[in-house]
Amino acid sequence: MKRKDVQLLIGLLGILLAVVSWQFIYNPNIEEAETITAENDTLKVTIKELEDLNANRETYISETESMKQTSFEIIDRFPAAFLMEDEIMYLYNMENVTHNQIVVPNISFGTQNEVPYSGTLTVGEYQLQDDGIKLVTAQDNITFSTTYTGLKNVIKHIYGIPGRKSISNVGLTAGADGYLSGNMTVDFYALFGTEKLYSPLDIKGVQLGKSNIFGVLDTNVGEDADEDDETEEDEDEESEESEDEDEEE
Repeated sequence: MKRKDVQLLIGLLGILLAVVSWQFIYNPNIEEAETITAENDTLKVTIKELEDLNANRETYISETESMKQTSFEIIDRFPAAFLMEDEIMYLYNMENVTHNQIVVPNISFGTQNEVPYSGTLTVGEYQLQDDGIKLVTAQDNITFSTTYTGLKNVIKHIYGIPGRKSISNVGLTAGADGYLSGNMTVDFYALFGTEKLYSPLDIKGVQLGKSNIFGVLDTNVGEDADEDDETEEDEDEESEESEDEDEEE
């Protein structure tokens, strides 16, 4: 083989060796190095976020406790539930307050409906957990008549009594006698699903466990009483007979 051919063969082998080294050794190492560099950059960002969180740890804990306290205070403003008797007695008491100067001849009670949550439970990459608390409301339409001063007092009364309520609509007509007549929509609110317990109304003058709450005449009272007397007499006679038999023995 000529020297020129040998040199050409050596050159081809060198080129082949360089290509093989690039393809199978250098290029994979470069790709792996780029991947590691990208991962390191991501980790650096994560580490920086964690360092910032740790540096402000006490602030976050304090703000979290503050938000919890605020949420408890908001929840405490709402009743755990409201029944129709709560609505009736609330409006009844409102009418009985002298300075309200209001007469309510008619009330239309609304049904309870859940207020849908319009927010989102996703914050960035974090999914928040639904705590199961539901806001429930009912709208009662009141037909009433009052004076101008009485109307202002009624509005103060509605917003001043504990328990969340609001006025969503008022329609008024001024009469020739100086009184205002119209309709008012009062919204009652409650939060279901909290640890707060429902407190039943204590209606003064109504005794619990009363057998005849309306005080009407019960035609069966005399018959029941006679039956009870006969039963007691039979039991007494049986008792006396038993004692006589014991004495004879």
